[in-house]
Amino acid sequence: MTQPTHGSLFSGYGGLGMAIEHVFDAKTIWHSEIDHWPAQTLKQHWPDTPNLGDITRIDWDATPPVDILSGGSPCQNMSTVGQREGIDGPKSSLWAHMRQAITRLQPKLVIWENVYGALMPTGRTCPMGHGHATMAAHPTHTGQAGIARVLGDLADNGYDARWMVVQSSHAGLPHARKRIFLIAHKDAIPPIRRRATANPNPGPLLPTPCANFQQDWTSIPSHGATLVGQLRDIHANTPPGSPTRWGRYSPAIDHATHTLVRVPPAPTIVAKNGTIQANPAFGEWMMGLPEHWITGIPNMPKFAAGKMIGNGVAPPQAQLALTLILDSIHADHWQGTTMAGPAPKPWAGKPVTDGLAWLKHKHPQ
Repeated sequence: MTQPTHGSLFSGYGGLGMAIEHVFDAKTIWHSEIDHWPAQTLKQHWPDTPNLGDITRIDWDATPPVDILSGGSPCQNMSTVGQREGIDGPKSSLWAHMRQAITRLQPKLVIWENVYGALMPTGRTCPMGHGHATMAAHPTHTGQAGIARVLGDLADNGYDARWMVVQSSHAGLPHARKRIFLIAHKDAIPPIRRRATANPNPGPLLPTPCANFQQDWTSIPSHGATLVGQLRDIHANTPPGSPTRWGRYSPAIDHATHTLVRVPPAPTIVAKNGTIQANPAFGEWMMGLPEHWITGIPNMPKFAAGKMIGNGVAPPQAQLALTLILDSIHADHWQGTTMAGPAPKPWAGKPVTDGLAWLKHKHPQ
């Protein structure tokens, strides 16, 4: 069977692309990334793959078509910690350029990833965890959830779509990053070449790395003192090999260590000015990235590494989400005709859907 080709938009450090290459045995033939340090990271790990640069300036008629088109369009205006302007905000509106790419390239599969806030109309909350959309138009209106716009645009292009919310902890990682993953398709879809299985981390879970990894992630009010301060003190005052090496987070860290088959690096570093800061290598480990994937890039600044970690996709999480969604498409167990339609019907002992229900029931964080 011919190896599927993959084109990546808003590529970042390549986390979603890594998952797609793993699950489909796909070959990434181009990226689109405008920021300098993510682009340097892509160049390091995909040296022969061109970067098309600014998505707003790409001529899609001159771009090689792909079987799989992926992108995590900018999330800032849909994030629950942002201003909540929605998908028409100055950053998140770049989805329109991904829609244009879909229209021109007509890939077999479209894979979209985004923050949980994309489920929420501006100023509202939305508890949904998974869904199915058929080829029916979704009107645009003020306050519309970002995913409604995405589903509507995909429907206008003739795609059906399945989506799911999966946490990074469901794939064994030690934090609860909650993300939407969506697969849109028209006809037959490529087979799963390498499967991922659920491996829920029991916690207690660490806060997920934020875009400003050196600041936001280090100051969590619910923990009293800064998280970095806690980890520094625990790590410094507990002997190696102790079951309490990581304090209350020891079970989560131990589970992730066995999942990743890699011992975590020190959680903190001493900066040149003598301050204690979060260690980007620890954030890299938390995201399930290979060692030195980001921190090994020559001259990589700590702030740039932290920003990429906070904005990036955890490959193990994405692999699990893609596997579960593809299984649901193949099994055709879903009901409901719109994003807000009825919940999936009882699973009747079907293995993949039992897995979905079990994850939602046992690990609702």
